[in-house]
Amino acid sequence: MNFPCVQCGICCKKVNTVLGFQHFDDGNGVCCYLENNLCSIYKDRPVSCNSEKFYEAFYKDRMTECEFAEKILRICHDLIVESGNKCNIEKIEKAIEDFELKKLSNESENNGKTFKRRSD
Repeated sequence: MNFPCVQCGICCKKVNTVLGFQHFDDGNGVCCYLENNLCSIYKDRPVSCNSEKFYEAFYKDRMTECEFAEKILRICHDLIVESGNKCNIEKIEKAIEDFELKKLSNESENNGKTFKRRSD
């Protein structure tokens, strides 16, 4: 999965409001690993901060990667809109638009069929 992150840092600045991320709160809602708007442990970041690993660990038997990415994009959108940063709002709306176009293109290539993972 290639999650279309816009690298705004909002999720890292609001860890106290995101389910499953509260334990990263440094006391003011910001991730304790965020330094200069970058993750100081990016290569070794927790599974919950890595969309691909998080999907594989918790959601692969419940939804497709595409469905998972759509849900995460909506959460990102809501956090960014709440922040009021117009530049980031434009970025996430463009990422959602691009994602939806890519999804339509993939569905068209598959003759409208959508493939889901089977849980064994």
